[in-house]
Amino acid sequence: MFVRLLVAVSLFLISATLLAVDAPPQKEIVKAVNSLIQFVPGSEEKKAIEEKVSKYFVNEAKIDTAKKEYAIKKYLDMLLCYDEVCIVSVRIQEIENGSAADDAFDIYSIDLKNGNKEKILAKPIYHLTFVQQALFEKKAVKDLVYTYFDCWECSPGFYLLTLYFDGAKRRWLERPHEIDKKDEGQKEQGMLLEYREGTYDFSCKFRIEDVAKDGLDDIVTWCRDIEHNLEDYAIISDEETFYVDSVKKGAFVSKKVTDKKRVAKIKKAMCKQMKEKNETSETLKCE
Repeated sequence: MFVRLLVAVSLFLISATLLAVDAPPQKEIVKAVNSLIQFVPGSEEKKAIEEKVSKYFVNEAKIDTAKKEYAIKKYLDMLLCYDEVCIVSVRIQEIENGSAADDAFDIYSIDLKNGNKEKILAKPIYHLTFVQQALFEKKAVKDLVYTYFDCWECSPGFYLLTLYFDGAKRRWLERPHEIDKKDEGQKEQGMLLEYREGTYDFSCKFRIEDVAKDGLDDIVTWCRDIEHNLEDYAIISDEETFYVDSVKKGAFVSKKVTDKKRVAKIKKAMCKQMKEKNETSETLKCE
């Protein structure tokens, strides 16, 4: 089986619509959104910053030139930076029998002032999707919230990922989670939202809101953990849980919600959100 790798260096594309601001006129060169800088497509400033960034990712884009059918394609979609510290994704695409497989992404933080470059995540991720910005602690710039899969053509885990800017280190970093019941300690890269394999079925829905009314956002999750019998697939355990994750000393801390009134309020809000987004779930049912 012949597999060739097509590696493309790309940057996160976060549209003005997702950031809930009006799209700028094309005559504008840059715009600031919650202290994040995005460059207007086609501007000379964008081309200059892309050229500067690409110099730091020459090795990541190398292909084995001894194999003539390998090809290299580099492109930069959009640049997102804060104080000249940018988030960059290296896209890795497998080509098999002339068809492209699902893209994997390595995520980096690059400081254009001193050239320091670090991987944000330890492993490549798949189907990276921007969700929103959120203010989890009092900072000049909000966190960036994404979802992703940890593998493909396997039994993938579906995760929630948040990235924050560390001003002292001048780096974008993954915001850590404490070990909690939801994920049996598997908090290596984000918060587990969904995982299915064999007789095991774990699924969560989430929403981001200011639960404590303190001006800071929290992550609210509604989860269901089901285990089936191997022989007839009958349910042998079924647990429904609700959590609120808040940032304490830089990391998410989970608190289980057991109060019936709070549980009912969370479920009602979650079902409303699912209806508005036209989402469905095989395990989480709204009455």
